[in-house]
Amino acid sequence: MSFQSTSTLKKQLRQQSRLLRQELSPEQLLQADIQLAEQYQQHLGKKKFQKIAIYLQHDGELGTAHLIDYLFQAGCQLYLPKIYSDGSNLLEFARYQQNCKMTDNRFGIPEPVTDEIIAVEELELVLLPLTAFDLQGNRLGMGGGFYDRTLADLADKKPLLVGLAYDFQQ
Repeated sequence: MSFQSTSTLKKQLRQQSRLLRQELSPEQLLQADIQLAEQYQQHLGKKKFQKIAIYLQHDGELGTAHLIDYLFQAGCQLYLPKIYSDGSNLLEFARYQQNCKMTDNRFGIPEPVTDEIIAVEELELVLLPLTAFDLQGNRLGMGGGFYDRTLADLADKKPLLVGLAYDFQQ
């Protein structure tokens, strides 16, 4: 009988999940993006969140384009994760507006070019990507720990954290 380390199992889960995401057709990606916006409206739309952190789809993650359109129409202020430039592997959240100037970070992920940053504690809702998750609410990210470190030291006033993923990532 052999045992695998937790880090080995996490690595395997990440690889498996990314492969499954990459196999999705453009039609499946679009349908999932649309369904996410519909599910948000059903489950969270009545809460009237105003300051929301969200991400832009990258590497087959669950798409957010339709949800972003809905949130802009609802008058929400949106913020995208932006990697600190000091190399600390922490995130800050930069104001995202329609047609704002963007630049790619070191992973090729677009980030807003702005000095308008919000403190994490001021956010009401953080929608974050997942690589895998379980029914107890545990999240597995891409392995860099960016969200984990950024959200770890929140005091009493925490935004609602909601992971976004496909069903097969469970």
